[in-house]
Amino acid sequence: MHKLTFTLKQHTPLIHFQHDQTGATLRATEVKPRLDFFIMKKLLNDTGIPDHKVREVFLERANNPHDENQKKWKNWLVGNGDHAALDYKLKVLPYDQIDCELNILGPKQRQLESGEKINVYETESFPMLLSNMGGKESTNELKNLSFFQRVKLIFTVYDIDLKSQIANSICDFLFQTNFGNRQSKGFGCFYPDENEHSKETWYKNSTSPYHFDLFPENNENIEFSALFKKIELFYRTLRGGINEKKKLYNTYEVDRAKKEQKYHRGADGNDYLDVFYFKSLMFLYAREVYKANWEKRKIKENFFPKSTITFRDGTERTFPYRLDKQEEARPLSDQLIFNTRNFFLFRDILGLATDESWKSYKSEIHKSQAQLNRFNKWEDVPDKIKTFDRFKSPILFKPFLMSSDEGERYLRVFVLLNQSALDEALKANKDFRISNKKNNRDELHITFPNYFDLNQYFEFILNPVKFDISTHVEQKFQKTIQFQTIEDIYNQLRNNYPNT
Repeated sequence: MHKLTFTLKQHTPLIHFQHDQTGATLRATEVKPRLDFFIMKKLLNDTGIPDHKVREVFLERANNPHDENQKKWKNWLVGNGDHAALDYKLKVLPYDQIDCELNILGPKQRQLESGEKINVYETESFPMLLSNMGGKESTNELKNLSFFQRVKLIFTVYDIDLKSQIANSICDFLFQTNFGNRQSKGFGCFYPDENEHSKETWYKNSTSPYHFDLFPENNENIEFSALFKKIELFYRTLRGGINEKKKLYNTYEVDRAKKEQKYHRGADGNDYLDVFYFKSLMFLYAREVYKANWEKRKIKENFFPKSTITFRDGTERTFPYRLDKQEEARPLSDQLIFNTRNFFLFRDILGLATDESWKSYKSEIHKSQAQLNRFNKWEDVPDKIKTFDRFKSPILFKPFLMSSDEGERYLRVFVLLNQSALDEALKANKDFRISNKKNNRDELHITFPNYFDLNQYFEFILNPVKFDISTHVEQKFQKTIQFQTIEDIYNQLRNNYPNT
């Protein structure tokens, strides 16, 4: 029996479903199976094995008596090689809790579709923490933030070679893995404490060619909410773009917005101020590299094309700011009016959600895996044979809490690209049926592109010839904090990238 202990530094808050319990932190039941999988995949060293087959293949090879290199794996497995789980025990001990829980708000009334009114609770807003939106009927159902300065992982290992494998894997594993909710967005980041482990032979300083630094306005207090807001802004430039607006309530505000050329009439009939607009770089990449358009345009063409709609009884109704009005309103019209018969799912390459709320149109868009039926019509794949419901973003943010030589604290955000996970997702999920939940008759069929290279995408957007923020964003938005934040991040990414 061998002991192995790692002291981890917690770099960012963990979104925890048991935040109200004493010592709510990393769970051994989450860490162990993920570490097992990481070690198995590393040892198999075969990119052709899909993730859902890794454990099965590892178990099969460990029980192959003819392979001397892999025969020792059998001693590492639970039950004398009968189970695809590594034979060690893990204990997690947190130290020095930092209070960062979000305040619980409520109760407030919410009306269900049935008309019934219920009391719900929410937490105060925090960037990218989505699970509490809409409220929960009990405070016990809410998720909240958990933070400890240090967390110890104590391993009890029964095989000396497995102990060495764990030690030699721990840094890479933790650098490529976050924990809890919203992992890909930077929550739940842990790493071995450099002050305690830097002289260990297994310790390494991990890095990525894509990284940038975020500094708090008040150096005395790392305000994670503000820093995660900046990460969120950057991510939105990569995927869906940014269209921030503010509802206007009087004629003075409306007149001022019109004078600044930032006014528009919302699809809901209300007056709005355009706060900040950034056309998605995924849209730009699709247009320039694939000579194709993306699903957002196709959805608008299919479900929300015209402002004026004539109904069967001959009456007409006007829906402000639909697709035809957008083409008139935006000065960057070359982006909006670009059209082609080639359409693919591009936004969802960076994370597929089956349901989207199009609030401005008071509609719900649903995506489902599709197949052709015997009538040559697209229909949903039956639950028993479909290969997915959703998949998470292949982009992982790893924010490390750092200190400069002068004692200035900041976040260094590493951006990791998981190409193998994306390849597997695109291979398993090809055809989709998109429908408007309020009118399934208007459904459409769309697919992912056959291949998408994440590194090529980043090389494209970091090329100043391909993307120049000063021309990409309209002049009227260039004095905003959003513009300054995004400009700074892209400047850092270009300066840090080895090939630029």
